[in-house]
Amino acid sequence: MARPADLLFGKLTIVLVLVATMGLGRVTLSQDSPAQEAPAKVAPAQEAPAQEAPAQEAPAKVAPAQEAPAQEAPAKVAPAPESPRKTSENFLPSSTRAWVSVSSITELETALYETKFGKLAMDPDLAPVVESFSSQITDWLDNRNVKFAMNMEKVGKLNSGEVCFAAILNQEEGQSEAINHGIVIMVDVAGHEADYLQLMSDIEADLTARKAMASELEVLEQKVTRWDFEKPQGIAVRESVFFSRVDNRLIACDDLTILSEVMAGILSPEPLENALVKHEPFVKVRQRCLQGEADWKPQIRWFFEPFGYVELTDILAKKNRISRLDPNAREPKEIALLLQRQGFGATKAVGGDFMFAHKNMEMLHRFFIYAPGNSEGPRFEKAAQLLDFPNPHPDVKWESWVPNHAATAATFHWNFATGIDSVGMLVDEFTQPGNWETMVEGWKKGRQGIKFDIKGIAQRLGGKITFISDFEEPIEEGSERIVVALKIADGTENEEWIAKDLDGFFKPQKSKWKALPFREGRSIWKSELVQESEDEIDLDDLLSGEEEEKAPEAGEPPLFPEQFVVVANGNLFFSNNVDFLRKVANGEAGPLTEASDFQVISEKLDQLSPAPDSIRQFGRVDRSIKFMYELLRKNKVPRDNSLLARMLKEMQEGGVTRKVDGSKLPQDFENVIAPHLGVSGWSLETESDGWFFVGVILPKPDPAVTSTDPATSEQ
Repeated sequence: MARPADLLFGKLTIVLVLVATMGLGRVTLSQDSPAQEAPAKVAPAQEAPAQEAPAQEAPAKVAPAQEAPAQEAPAKVAPAPESPRKTSENFLPSSTRAWVSVSSITELETALYETKFGKLAMDPDLAPVVESFSSQITDWLDNRNVKFAMNMEKVGKLNSGEVCFAAILNQEEGQSEAINHGIVIMVDVAGHEADYLQLMSDIEADLTARKAMASELEVLEQKVTRWDFEKPQGIAVRESVFFSRVDNRLIACDDLTILSEVMAGILSPEPLENALVKHEPFVKVRQRCLQGEADWKPQIRWFFEPFGYVELTDILAKKNRISRLDPNAREPKEIALLLQRQGFGATKAVGGDFMFAHKNMEMLHRFFIYAPGNSEGPRFEKAAQLLDFPNPHPDVKWESWVPNHAATAATFHWNFATGIDSVGMLVDEFTQPGNWETMVEGWKKGRQGIKFDIKGIAQRLGGKITFISDFEEPIEEGSERIVVALKIADGTENEEWIAKDLDGFFKPQKSKWKALPFREGRSIWKSELVQESEDEIDLDDLLSGEEEEKAPEAGEPPLFPEQFVVVANGNLFFSNNVDFLRKVANGEAGPLTEASDFQVISEKLDQLSPAPDSIRQFGRVDRSIKFMYELLRKNKVPRDNSLLARMLKEMQEGGVTRKVDGSKLPQDFENVIAPHLGVSGWSLETESDGWFFVGVILPKPDPAVTSTDPATSEQ
């Protein structure tokens, strides 16, 4: 039977590894393990003197200051409470680029057991799939040279305090080259001596089986165990890993200098000047997430610096190219430098908290994106003005045509006029200066017979975007339904102008776009799957003013084979299904805002984030995952570009030796899985120095008060 924590730890491990482009989650050298040999005995690292948590004892007797006249036994006075153990941010350096902290494995697991998700994890019907998926993930990571001598499965057996993971990159100020970099795993083992010794024994056995050689050295008068590996031919990987125990904290690190920094932080009575806890971006993020709440004790905290983190992953990708999801993709550091030149470097840090089983919520997640920008003039420079997400007036509501049966729906606000110019700056940055204006002028003047004014369209949009997703049953690969709508500014003349201008774009491309009748003289434009033709828009042709015949390039079929566009109901609609588009554009279903579960989430988000939000999202978790669930049950993988879908696709297509058998998933999704999955929502508020995010999952409302059955309303 799978424990909730087992599922969470597996997910955390995957997330950490994936976010690190398959290179950061590794503490030891990746190497196929030989047959098990008898491990050499290695003594555990030396403990800091007198730091072990004392066993429970009866409180000492303290004589009262004034005795009563009658002789009585002295009252028992409890000793002063110990100050709480300091957490990892006090010891890690400010050069920490990514950090995840679990406050207590025991407390986390207890909270998970209280959620419906935790109860679902204990369902024996899911046990075969959970075990199979866990084995598949292990194989997949092994194939990428990602092996752990100290992974979450082993740490999960340790009833410890805080467990943290950190990625550190040390650089000289103003220099782009790294001095050193490394991964730190830190576990607070105070009061859990037996569990600690078992963990060290497991680590010894694993490393010895990989033919690593152990030796001991002393750092800051503390014992350090060093393991050296044989270097596989043709792969540049780390050759050593270090373990030490300081103040009852087990530290694992793959760089001795960084290990020394962390040890110095632990041994110092006060945080060092370069400690993460004093680092301005970290301080700003933590202050915003805490919100002054005395009872806010998240089970998981996280933090990372986007551009510093990209530099670190770039270093690791160069050392071990197989660790990247797409070895042929553009170098992440190159992309980061382009974005920094365009002002996106104003985004200094991102960090947040997770709480499970908190105040009748299944999960509460909030994070802050720290991006102070300029104090005067435009907040951001150049293309970074793309990040203009204004908070709307409180009276701005959801569109009435958003259907009550939607699996997910979101509405957000964006300055189109500024945004389209920012897109142009990015095009020029990634190609060459002047390309964007050449393209825009080419479209406006009707080069190649295609005539439309993209800037004119942007100026007539109202700054609001709505997204809807759903699916139709029976579920197959093409069952997902999506609609994206761009709100047109008030005034029928704006809608008429955009409709006419888009006709100038679609009509000349008769081989690619077909007009379908809609209403009021309008057409729904449908994309046609055809080979490259003489009326195909080509970027090089637009830039050069010449047309060149090219042979069609072979490639994967598009994610959505059919695409539909229509101007109606004060919006510019895009969809992958014409029937769904017609129903949404005509407002045929009841409004989402009248659904009881939507109202429950809206009220909760209003409490958690009372200020106007630039983005608001709603989701029915069961319907949100049912599409992927049913495909996996048929041993199919959703065809999208999400990280999870790419991972699943590769695992299913031969990247592992043990594959998940999705047919073992329970067939009765509605009665076995869905009751455990509630409703979700999140909001994003634009603030003066960044963006504040709040996300929540609530238990599913009582079916007796739920609105129209989503499974039947669409039919």
